[in-house]
Amino acid sequence: MNYLNGTSLVNPHMKLLYKLPDMEQQAVERVSQDIPEIPSATEPHPHTMKLGEFIAHSHLFGRVKAGVWLKKGFSRVHEGVLNDLVKGGIKKGLFEKSVDALTESDFKELFIALQNMKLMAPSTRSVLSIGEESLAKSIGRIGTVDFFSVVSRKPTICDFKPVQVEVAVARLEDRAVEPDSSVQVLRFANRVPLQFDKAACAIVQSINSVNWRAYGIAQPKGGLPIGPYIIAVSVVSPFIKFKNASKETIDASDELVEEIRRALIQAGQRLSKHLRKETKASELEEKIRHIEQFGPILVEGLVDIAKASAARKKKAEEGLMKILGRDTSAAQQELDVAHAKLEAQQAAKQLEMNDLENDLESEAGV
Repeated sequence: MNYLNGTSLVNPHMKLLYKLPDMEQQAVERVSQDIPEIPSATEPHPHTMKLGEFIAHSHLFGRVKAGVWLKKGFSRVHEGVLNDLVKGGIKKGLFEKSVDALTESDFKELFIALQNMKLMAPSTRSVLSIGEESLAKSIGRIGTVDFFSVVSRKPTICDFKPVQVEVAVARLEDRAVEPDSSVQVLRFANRVPLQFDKAACAIVQSINSVNWRAYGIAQPKGGLPIGPYIIAVSVVSPFIKFKNASKETIDASDELVEEIRRALIQAGQRLSKHLRKETKASELEEKIRHIEQFGPILVEGLVDIAKASAARKKKAEEGLMKILGRDTSAAQQELDVAHAKLEAQQAAKQLEMNDLENDLESEAGV
């Protein structure tokens, strides 16, 4: 189920039908009509390869000249780079040789020269993002949540590879979890859920490195935060480096961990703002409750002591409510605005779902 839930989360355009043993067929409707466009492919950057990978890559090009292979087979390698290699000591005739004719020492010479050369970072146009809006629509498909924060970072370069990190932090409406149970972590690499061997994964290490206590979530030292939360992290790149052959653990390079960490911090800051508003609302409600409970008793006692009239008693009660208004008017206004925004979002979501149902009915009629 975790795999299916994760797949539906990062593919909001997908309608999922599945049937498990002893269950009726289940349907997860799509929440977005935007079909993702497949980005143009990009070649690997020379700085991302080891010598063995560099040599193996040449075998994909057959009997072409080494210069042609370098320009067509790698990102950011062009004629100017080849000229710089010649200036750096590479023989020009080496580029005229067929790739099949290159010796191991030739490959090693080219490889070392490219590694020592400063090259442009690869393009980031090859990453396929989900998008904050689509991810926000999809978050409700993993469970009933009462708050979520979604962050979609701009594509960037980590270890000379184009990467985009997207994060969703959601608080479950059902709080019936063990007090010391860790948050549920959903990891994705190119929209594929990762199920096993999470301890060494870059995503988990990034989550552990964030001080979640600063954002209102309990966290043991050096461990995952605890509470009724789901933290979903998606890493998208045409060249994701995994730690093992099963491709269940993303390699925790410093640059990638830092990029994921920044996205998590942004999501945590948004969560913190929401929790502070909740605290204000709770304090406001508690204050009103106390005044309503003890205010009349206080007024009654003062009236008895001062032998005041009924009119004076009424004025005292009104004055007490004015004091309460001065203390809580700002918080009440913030609370009203928050409720209005929530109702508007719910109305918009309901309207969108109605349109979707109408479209589906129209398709079925056709």
